[in-house]
Amino acid sequence: MSIHIEEINVQDLGPIADLQIKFKLFNLVYGKNERGKTYLVEFILKSLFKSAAKWDLRALSPSGRVLVSGLEDDLTSFSPSSKPKIEDFWEEWKEGIPVNMAKLLVVKGAELSMVEGSPGGINKAIIKEYLSSEVILDAIQLKISKTVQDSSIENGTINGANRGEIKTRRELHDRLGVLDELFEEVDEVYSGGHRQSLNKELAEHEELFQALNKAKRYQAHKIYRQIQELMKGKISLSREQLESLKEDYREYRRNSEEISRKKEELGGLEDNRSHFEWLKNAIPVYEKRESSVHERAKNIFLILAALSLIGSILFGFFNQPIPATFFILLGSILVGFYIRQLMTQVERAVDIDEIRRISNEFEERFSKKLTNLPMMVTLKGEMEAGYYRSQSLVQEIEELQRKIHGLEIGIQEELNELSETVWEKAKWGDAIKELGIKLNNLEQQIHQRELELSNLDVEPSDYIEEDPGLNYEKSRLMDLEENLTRIRDEITFEVTKLGTLKQRICQETGDDISIEWEDLLHNLKMKRQEICRDYKQITSVILAKILVTKEINKIREQEDAQIRESLKSNVVTDPLYQITKRYHKIDLEDDLLIVSDPYNDFPLTDLSTGAQEQVLLALRIGFAQKIMGQDRAFLILDDAFQHADWERRRWLLEEVVNLAKQGWQIIYFTMDDHIRGLFEKEAKPEFGDQFHTMELVVDVT
Repeated sequence: MSIHIEEINVQDLGPIADLQIKFKLFNLVYGKNERGKTYLVEFILKSLFKSAAKWDLRALSPSGRVLVSGLEDDLTSFSPSSKPKIEDFWEEWKEGIPVNMAKLLVVKGAELSMVEGSPGGINKAIIKEYLSSEVILDAIQLKISKTVQDSSIENGTINGANRGEIKTRRELHDRLGVLDELFEEVDEVYSGGHRQSLNKELAEHEELFQALNKAKRYQAHKIYRQIQELMKGKISLSREQLESLKEDYREYRRNSEEISRKKEELGGLEDNRSHFEWLKNAIPVYEKRESSVHERAKNIFLILAALSLIGSILFGFFNQPIPATFFILLGSILVGFYIRQLMTQVERAVDIDEIRRISNEFEERFSKKLTNLPMMVTLKGEMEAGYYRSQSLVQEIEELQRKIHGLEIGIQEELNELSETVWEKAKWGDAIKELGIKLNNLEQQIHQRELELSNLDVEPSDYIEEDPGLNYEKSRLMDLEENLTRIRDEITFEVTKLGTLKQRICQETGDDISIEWEDLLHNLKMKRQEICRDYKQITSVILAKILVTKEINKIREQEDAQIRESLKSNVVTDPLYQITKRYHKIDLEDDLLIVSDPYNDFPLTDLSTGAQEQVLLALRIGFAQKIMGQDRAFLILDDAFQHADWERRRWLLEEVVNLAKQGWQIIYFTMDDHIRGLFEKEAKPEFGDQFHTMELVVDVT
């Protein structure tokens, strides 16, 4: 297969306004300075190669295309903006093509150096790229991740960083582990007998629990009946009645004690009361008798009566009847008063006896002699408070006696109602105390039974009268409840585990949680087979890649020997000798390229610039032929012979002519008139109509 450039069409390329070139097998493009020769070479580079970006090219935006044959059935069109480039076709067409193939096929600006800045224009790395299998090895290793390349196999185990395929394999391995754990849990949780055992134990405990619960309900019924019987006894002896009776009895006692105290106080005031009542009666009598005893007949009345008589005589004498009558009446009245006083003096002896009697009794009562009335009045005043207190006590005692009488009747009636025994008044306290003890016992028994009933915590509607034949034991029921709670919790835990297990399996299989277990387990089995298949596949791929990497590394270790063998091959040494006419061998020592003639060995760096360029051109031709093998391509030489002397130019031309005869397309750009004449003289006759020459002309008008 031959890859040739068939045609170039371009516009607005630097000084070139419009250009079309149809190439032959051997082509010469001549152009003087500033005619666009270099622009045209750069246009070809930009259009054909991805690696053109590595060249120091000018930024241009022409329109045009390059047509290439040999890549597809029809011509393939390339332009600076087109994708893909020629390397993309080579990757599919021929493995092992170097990425930087453009450096071999194109010499730009008479620069034959393959590595910029490297002594001699070439180094070991470039030689490896073109002569060793490194490109193929790199192409192979490019498909193997760095992680796998750095991995190893030790004791049947793949060891490597947890990235890429190694990470994927480990994740698959982990997923297999998860799926295996799920199958184990299925055997244990879904298929195992622990849950069935718990359900059986639960049924047995629930049956016993129901029996004990019936016993508790029956026990509650019995206690309830006992409370009813005790309540019947309590109905006839209520706490309210007893408290009322106690209060009445306390009131009775208080009133009785109050009467005794008041009678005692009244007894101390009895003499005072008697003496006060005597004084109260004696003082008026004494006062009255005392005034009459000291009263005397007053002569004034007699004198006035005489004067009235004399006046009446005088007024009668003077014939004054009215005044005379007045004085007669006044005299009569005055005489009457005087007569009355005389009668009173007759009675005075009786009053004296009465006063003496009062005085004697006073002395007898109070052990002191009565001197006058004020003494009696003063003593009466001193005894007045005691007298009135005794009067009050008498009334209070009478009132208390009436209350006590009412209380006695009430207490007796209440005792007769609450007790069958007839109690004497002196035993009332004992009776009430006995009733209190009886009531307390009843209430205590009722309270105790109510507590027992409350502790049973059974609703009245749940009481049963039928004896279940099992005694109720609270501790046994509590233990049973604890066991039931434990068993239910364990069953819930198992069910939760089962639900969680199902959810985890669904996460692995992608099924809905509502799927039936049988279908889910089938899908789980299928999922494990799928993961297992992927795991085996990626494991085998990784193992293969590790082994391939190992072999590639071994091959790389033998690269230097392979490169040296390639440098000794005829495909490299023949162009070397044909171009230089001196050096017939080339070798590599460390990183230094050595050329040899029949007599000496010379480092490439020690040769002259012209000789170095000849060797480099020979190596380009040799490397290109070796890489392409039986296939052919094109060589673009931009004044590649410019620095050679005229004799060596002829040798160089002979070599490219030989290449063209083998099917290589030669496109030579030059501004050198000598090279132009040499090509037209030597190459044109060899190729006839397959020789094409043209001159770049720029319209300056």
